[in-house]
Amino acid sequence: MVTLRDPRVRLATWYFLYLGAIGAVGPFLAVVLGDLGASGAATAGILALFPIGLLSTGPLGTLLADRSGRADLVLRLSLALAAIGAVGLVVAPSWQWMIPAAILIALCRAPSSAIVDNLSVRGLPQGMDSYGQVRLWGSVGFIAAAALAGGLYETEPRAPLALGALLLLGTLAVTWTLPTVGREANEETAGPGHGEALRTPASETESARPRGGAIRLLLGQPVLRALCIIAVIHSATVSIYDHFFALHVKSLGLSPAIAGQAIALGVGVEVMVMAWGRSLLAWLGPRRLVLIAITISIPRWWLSGILTSPAALIAVQASHGLTFGAWWVGAIALVSRHAPSQLRNSAQGLFLASGHGLGSLLAMAGAAVLLDRIGTSMTFKGLAVVSLVGALLAWQLLMRQGVSSSGNDGSSLSTSS
Repeated sequence: MVTLRDPRVRLATWYFLYLGAIGAVGPFLAVVLGDLGASGAATAGILALFPIGLLSTGPLGTLLADRSGRADLVLRLSLALAAIGAVGLVVAPSWQWMIPAAILIALCRAPSSAIVDNLSVRGLPQGMDSYGQVRLWGSVGFIAAAALAGGLYETEPRAPLALGALLLLGTLAVTWTLPTVGREANEETAGPGHGEALRTPASETESARPRGGAIRLLLGQPVLRALCIIAVIHSATVSIYDHFFALHVKSLGLSPAIAGQAIALGVGVEVMVMAWGRSLLAWLGPRRLVLIAITISIPRWWLSGILTSPAALIAVQASHGLTFGAWWVGAIALVSRHAPSQLRNSAQGLFLASGHGLGSLLAMAGAAVLLDRIGTSMTFKGLAVVSLVGALLAWQLLMRQGVSSSGNDGSSLSTSS
């Protein structure tokens, strides 16, 4: 019987609130900044703070979690400071005053998702096979928050920021109830039906702490190195969508609520992909899922750049379920399988830093240079070319060269490497 004491329920609630906070703010922050007078270049510069955080404090925070054995404390502190920044966004008197608040969020929130992903993979029944069924609740939260924020924006432009702050404060509260790492295993998380204990015995934690050269060791794994390269390209395209699709919709003379509906549809399909994650891994394997996700992005971005009909724009974003959902299930499976056991948090942090960090940073840099010159429609059409390059690289590095270890790496993933 599933109860509130079940780690799956608490982890699902955490994902719902955390990704809900991102869904409320992420798609609409560029629009709010524009309303307050920020130029396209200034907006891209502020949005670039978030990948900078993932590139800097993301890996540092996850490495600290691995070395200290106290991922729970790192997680709580990072989210507490991020919540302060989220409130700062709401009360800032101008877009210039939003910059320090955005810096605080970007630097402090960065390691949290990677830490909880690792907790989920390690502690859920059947390990990676159950991950998608819990992580999908984050997608549900994203849908609900994005749709609600789009409607609230029509009445109060800063309402999406207030909603994001409330959800992040809720995430912080739930974080204190999560099973933690770094102490001895307890009966609650080690009981029957709960999978591997989410707490690590102290002696095991001491012996498993990385002793240095963590990034070098991780990049020495061929599949992780290939995945990080591909993540930079694919995540750059998704980052443009995440941050500028609502602005694109507004530039077409349509209501930003259309963006909320389109995002909700896409993430709704993503929820189904996450729910079927175990079956998809068994059927296709993680490498094919990654390749499928990137390949489908090519027509998605091209159509997003040329369509002007609200119904058509909304319908095309249904493919987000595969371009992100299949990508995430496949990529997390590869990270889980190939990361050294003592560097699981760091491996997840490196993957996020590569894609959501470096990839998003490059996307924001490109947007800062091009957005005011070529507009959003041409930008989205250009993403189709970027995805074509990503698909060719994925084929070469993950499929043709077969850098993954021998055997079926998609159907029998566990929490051990």
